[in-house]
Amino acid sequence: HYTSTPNSSFIAWQLDSAKILQGQNPADLVLITTLVDESNVKLDRNYFYFTEVKNLELKPVHLKVEFDKKKNTLLIKNEGALAKNIYIDAGDSVLFKNNFFDLSAGEAIPINFIKNLSTRKVKQRLQIKTLYDTYS
Repeated sequence: HYTSTPNSSFIAWQLDSAKILQGQNPADLVLITTLVDESNVKLDRNYFYFTEVKNLELKPVHLKVEFDKKKNTLLIKNEGALAKNIYIDAGDSVLFKNNFFDLSAGEAIPINFIKNLSTRKVKQRLQIKTLYDTYS
């Protein structure tokens, strides 16, 4: 359990990367950390890579998207490998709460959005790209 003061930072945990990697290829591994509050509510999630992005050995990604019209939310499910640098866009008439993130295999993330057009139009205009898509 850690407590910090506003506008400050501190090291809460530290470990030598060699101990984490244990001889594994750094291009194949990612460390995922989750910050929770005292009630175990997830506040943030971070992905830490052991090599430069250009050296990651990314694999094909399969993302599934579901829309909830009533909540103006789309749910993105990763049914493949790690999805690095997911970018979501549907034009200037749609504002996503989060439009750039990573998503581990088997994980899903809800994304809220504000729109000035119908959900059908948002679906038509929706573009989702990952880093893997940019070089495959």
